[in-house]
Amino acid sequence: MGSRNPKAHSDLVSRFQLTDSMASLALTTSGLPPPTGVSTNIQTEFLRPAGKEGDEFVIEAEVVKLGKLLATTRINFYDSDDVSKRKLLAFGSHTKAVNKAWENAGGVSDYHVAKHYTAADTRYPNNRNS
Repeated sequence: MGSRNPKAHSDLVSRFQLTDSMASLALTTSGLPPPTGVSTNIQTEFLRPAGKEGDEFVIEAEVVKLGKLLATTRINFYDSDDVSKRKLLAFGSHTKAVNKAWENAGGVSDYHVAKHYTAADTRYPNNRNS
């Protein structure tokens, strides 16, 4: 099934790619060295439009579980950083096989796999032409 609106399609692809990128960033900030691993599952659910061109949206990325073999992240896309007013635009999850990343870093410690991490909020302009 083809897209009738190529801009809408490129926006969806861009947000899907942000799920991938933000998951890697969250894992890197949690102590997992890049490259962070091989994707075993990635998905993004789109709930509503992200606004007009030039609008900003907020992305929050969280490492749900970081283990010796697998890591799971959750990414939320919001229309505002005002917690009392914002709406969820999309959410995603990304699971990666991380055993090779740990191996390349010289091994994993229990400290890394026991800690729960949340990546910082990141603002991205909603520019569908890029």
